[in-house]
Amino acid sequence: MMLEGSIGPVDRILRSLVILLILGSATPLAASTAVQAQEGPAGGPATALVVFGTEEEADTIWAEVARTEDERAKGLMFREELGENAGMLFVLPEYQEISLWMKDTYIPLDVAFMDPTFRVTGIRSMEPESQRLVSSPGRVQFALEVNQGWFEEHGVRADDRARVVFGN
Repeated sequence: MMLEGSIGPVDRILRSLVILLILGSATPLAASTAVQAQEGPAGGPATALVVFGTEEEADTIWAEVARTEDERAKGLMFREELGENAGMLFVLPEYQEISLWMKDTYIPLDVAFMDPTFRVTGIRSMEPESQRLVSSPGRVQFALEVNQGWFEEHGVRADDRARVVFGN
């Protein structure tokens, strides 16, 4: 139930976009800031807007933030669908090499591995329910999972840098 005058999830996203536009080409957040992402509405998952491209032609992902070990372990498991511009941003406790798999994940996904400045270091495709490990191309601080094909459709490639706005 939403109280009159309260801000709903869509309004929060729009508010975050306005803030991002006001900030313009803000410098990327440090990894330590990312870990402090706030809980979402009604104690729900923390959220972030992950923006690729220019201010004039921005492509934005609304991402749930997986910042705890349990949240990272569950990821997008057991989901039947994922919104067109939705995803999950994994925040790692340290700059490290990682491997992901798709056990109990029913949606074909792509993952962008990112360094502490949100520079994409590599993009990999992952197939539903596969137990094949997909490894990062070296050490990373973040991994962004989206629907398979999203990065290609939006022209996101290795060495592109995202702007990230954390909030709820």
